[in-house]
Amino acid sequence: MQKGLLRLNDEQLHWLEGRINIIDVQRGCPVQCITCGVSAPKYSGSMAWSDYMVLSNSILDVKEQKGIDIFVNEKIYPFWSSDPMYYHSIDGTKERTIYDIVVDLSSRHKKRTGLTTAGWKSDNDFMQRAIENIGNYGFTYANFDFFYSVKTVSRRVMNEYDSFLKKSENNIVNDAEFIMSSNYV
Repeated sequence: MQKGLLRLNDEQLHWLEGRINIIDVQRGCPVQCITCGVSAPKYSGSMAWSDYMVLSNSILDVKEQKGIDIFVNEKIYPFWSSDPMYYHSIDGTKERTIYDIVVDLSSRHKKRTGLTTAGWKSDNDFMQRAIENIGNYGFTYANFDFFYSVKTVSRRVMNEYDSFLKKSENNIVNDAEFIMSSNYV
């Protein structure tokens, strides 16, 4: 049995062509901050990495085998009603984070990734590793948009992020455009 999008018929695949802008790999948001999380449902889990890869591979298969690109444009949002810093999946013995999704969309799909976050806790190991990996990967504005949504309680987090970027070997502040949305309340 075929997995993913190739199980759809040609009419269904053509209907999808150019319509997808969001691949929501989490259900709900654990943060529910002022900027966007107020309307997001409560967090109920992340897509398993294996399921994400079935979807990712099938999108590439449809493009290769049928010539159909389901994406609207060159920017994809893998997290819409959720904070990407909370994505965490174990693939066998390997930990998967937002970093792995951004790398997949950038390298295999050649898409820019748009993310919005309220920040992360530096004492949370998987979140800290994810942001350090993103910083060290060398993302540029050509393949990555990072929108930092500031809320009242995230001033400390923003300061920690700025501190990390200043001491990062591949300082992505010089390579990427970071946009702060919202205001301190």
